[in-house]
Amino acid sequence: MLDLPVLALGDSRVLEQDAELRVTGYSQAPNTSELMSERNLRLNDFGAEFPFGEGSLWHVDRAIEAGYLGAPVLNEAGELVAAPIHKSPITFDPRTVTCEPVVDGNRDGRIDALDSCPRTSLPIDTLRPIHLAQEMIDAARRGGEISISMAEIAQPLSHTSLTLLDTDDFSNNRNQWKITENDFGEQKIEDGTYLFKVHKPMTQLWSSVGYGYDQPMRIDVEARVTAPVYNGEFGVICGLTETERTVFAVSENGYFAIWKVQNDAMRYLQDWRYGGFDAEQTLNLSVQCGQGWYQFAVNERVLAQGTDPPDFTSGLTGLYVASYDKGGLTVHFDNFSVSIIE
Repeated sequence: MLDLPVLALGDSRVLEQDAELRVTGYSQAPNTSELMSERNLRLNDFGAEFPFGEGSLWHVDRAIEAGYLGAPVLNEAGELVAAPIHKSPITFDPRTVTCEPVVDGNRDGRIDALDSCPRTSLPIDTLRPIHLAQEMIDAARRGGEISISMAEIAQPLSHTSLTLLDTDDFSNNRNQWKITENDFGEQKIEDGTYLFKVHKPMTQLWSSVGYGYDQPMRIDVEARVTAPVYNGEFGVICGLTETERTVFAVSENGYFAIWKVQNDAMRYLQDWRYGGFDAEQTLNLSVQCGQGWYQFAVNERVLAQGTDPPDFTSGLTGLYVASYDKGGLTVHFDNFSVSIIE
C-alpha cells in the first residue's frame, strides 16, 4: 500500500463569509523559481450555478494564478474544504492578462476574436466546495465504482401551464418550411419528417417558421440523426430576425450549447458542455425562451437555464443543422410544436 500523505476533510457547508482560507500548489508564476507556494484567501460571498444550486460557488477576495487550478484549499484547521475552478474571474484587470483564442470554439472554421479565450490562462477567483463531491469521496473510500452522470444532476422539466399554438407532424408543408437543394445541402419534407442533409463541410442550414413571440414561448421537437458524421450539431432557434438569433444546439457526441448571434458577432450564453444523452437515439428537444430568461431541456431533463441578455429581441422560431469537418450529416425533425407559457 502506498504511504502517501492525506488531507483531512472539512465541512464546507459550515463556512461563512470572511472565512480565512489558504491554497497550496504550483502557481506557475513567471520569473520565479519556487515549485510550490501558498496564497492566503478570504471568502467574499457565495454563488449559485445550475444545476447544483445555491452555495455551489465561492468567490474569494482576489484572483490567484492559473496554476492553482484544482489545488487544495484549506480552512484554518488545515482541512480540505474546496478547490479552485475556472469561471469568469471578476477580480482581475483584463488589460493586464493576455488571453488569446487558441481553438475554434464556435466551430466556424476560423480562430479569431469570435472564439472564447481559454479559461486555463486566466486567473482564478472562484472555488468549488468539497461537499459537492462527497458522494464520489464516499465511493472511493468504500473502494466502489465512482460514476456520476448529467442525468443524475440535471433537473426534471417542469410542466408549466401552456397554451398550445400549433403542432406540425410534417405530413405536409402547410407551415412553409424552407424547401431547397443546392451544393451546400438539402431541406425537404420527407416521409412525415423535415429532413436536413448537409452536402459540404463548413455548412450551416436553418429554416424559420412564422411564430414570433412577445411573451415566453416553448418549442418542442424530436430530432434524429440518420446519417452521422460524428461531430455535427443541430437544434432549435429562437428570436430569429435579419440580424439576430439565439441557437440551442446539441452535438452528435453528447454535448450541448447555447449562443446568441447579433450582427454576425457570436457570444455564448452556455459554452459547450457534456449533456450525458445518447445522440444516436431520437432526442426530444425542448426550449423555453422569451424576454428575460431561457431554458434548454433534452429528453425531459433541464440542462441549462438562465437570464437572457438585456438586448434580447423577439423573433421567429426555427430549426438548425451544421457540419464542419465533412459533409453527409442528415437529421430528421418531427412533431414540432409551439406553445405560449402562461
